[in-house]
Amino acid sequence: MSILRWAAASLCVVFSLPSQTFGDELDPGFEALVDTYLAEFRGVGDGPSMTNDGSAAWFENRLEKARELLGALHAVDRKALSFDQDIDYRYLEGILKSRIQDGEKVQYWRRDPTLYLRIEPIVSARGGLLYLEDRPVEERAATIITIMKTLPDRYANAQTNLQVYVPLWLKPSLGLLEGAIETFESDVARFADRVPARRQELLAENEKVLSALRGFRDFLENEWPKRPEGDWRVGAELFDARMRELYHVDLDAESFYQWGREQYAEQLRVLERAAERVGDGRDWRQIERDLQDDHPSEETMLQAFHEQVRRDRPWLLENDLLTIPWDEENAAAAVYTPAYYNKLTFTGFGGAPRAAGSTFPGAVMLAPIDPDWSAEEKERFLRSHNYAFITALMPHEVYPGHGLIALYDNHNPRKLRTYESSYSNQAWCYYVEWILTPDFGYYPEDKQDEYRVEMERLKLWRYARVIYDAGMHLGKVSVDEAVQMMTDDVMFAEPYSFLQVQGSTHGYARTGIATWGYHQFMALRDEYFTRMYLMGRKGSLKDFHDRVLKIGTLPYALMREVLLHQLNEA
Repeated sequence: MSILRWAAASLCVVFSLPSQTFGDELDPGFEALVDTYLAEFRGVGDGPSMTNDGSAAWFENRLEKARELLGALHAVDRKALSFDQDIDYRYLEGILKSRIQDGEKVQYWRRDPTLYLRIEPIVSARGGLLYLEDRPVEERAATIITIMKTLPDRYANAQTNLQVYVPLWLKPSLGLLEGAIETFESDVARFADRVPARRQELLAENEKVLSALRGFRDFLENEWPKRPEGDWRVGAELFDARMRELYHVDLDAESFYQWGREQYAEQLRVLERAAERVGDGRDWRQIERDLQDDHPSEETMLQAFHEQVRRDRPWLLENDLLTIPWDEENAAAAVYTPAYYNKLTFTGFGGAPRAAGSTFPGAVMLAPIDPDWSAEEKERFLRSHNYAFITALMPHEVYPGHGLIALYDNHNPRKLRTYESSYSNQAWCYYVEWILTPDFGYYPEDKQDEYRVEMERLKLWRYARVIYDAGMHLGKVSVDEAVQMMTDDVMFAEPYSFLQVQGSTHGYARTGIATWGYHQFMALRDEYFTRMYLMGRKGSLKDFHDRVLKIGTLPYALMREVLLHQLNEA
């Protein structure tokens, strides 16, 4: 279904939402079921009932737990649920079905080493136990020790489980493994010095982990390539099911791919028109090359990001675009990630720690410059982090993007929406990046037209994601073709193009769906204003933004139901 058809269908049913009646009070049984899910799969409360030792039994336990929870969910009397519980029922149902599909039919644990090399929460994109000062250091040390005790078994079990060799994943897996070794060799040792009472225990467990990691490295280099070779592509059937069940989107992989191709071609034309507005005869590629020449130095890069992040909150409030009830001191920041994440991204991650009630401020966690890089590698990295890129992207990452979303989700009364987040999270950030920042005076006055070229290039990148996310899994696009598209058209440096494309092979129907979601969001915005007019009320962007942020990052089909329910109740 096209976006226009989706929007038209939505408008036709403004006054015909489901006629189901709902309970007046929360069903405690359903709330308990959500709590169980969050404990088992998100580590909330008491955490999972079985420790992750990376064994086949653990993965089978996860699959069985998902089946049990889905069975319990289907036994719930939906007539007894409140409206919000019914929304969460369908949200959770899609999440569980998707987990079961992966557990039964994909089984990444048999083929993907990176599954075993993630060391969250010791290290996470937003700091983790080693770095984030949100808990007493002694408490963090105890948790780190508990986790480290499980890691040698995890790496040993991985060598048993990885029965399928995927050549594409060897080099990235080794890179991630080296990043883990660096973290334990340096950062854990430094952390141990801060906890004298647990120092010796930390260092002893650390040596066991390092020994196990080195053994895993030997396996990956010498034994894994001898095992039967397999593929990472999932095909149309599983891709379609993911779109339907997890995202509540009535769109198959082939249609999604073709839509991406059409939008990508049109976006190239948009870039040509954007260059014409600059008016100095340069085409958009030359403008982009010139923008990449204008970048901070190695010494000033972090500060350049930090200064941009600190602009976001005042700009939003000045334009009265939405409500920010937290972080009145504007403590949002740009900081470096642990070096471990250099193996996963060339940019970074925006957001804030997810925990019910948390007001910990948002930040962008940037992949740091590796001191061992050559001068050429450093220059390539800095060109990719030029001032236009920084300006165009920072509102996406912190305020009002991922950082603000996390704060709103942390205060959502529906716990499932605190700890789960759908593709509408990223789609909102695209809206921020492509609509709010250029249309509300965020760019420097003397750079408006040039920075719009950068914004449109970043939009081209997101349409490319649709093409290679669907196209590679359908067998229509090869990895090399996707990397070439990202390098030649989107103008990413080749290593960063590969990072982007290779990352999409470790999942499916994941990196492109938010681009579709942006168009759904724009249709929903139009529907909101239409509905307000038909009710004789004056809508506003601020009211619309606040409403969708408070609803939570649900799939848009569910978000729309909540929004229209609220408007009908008003």
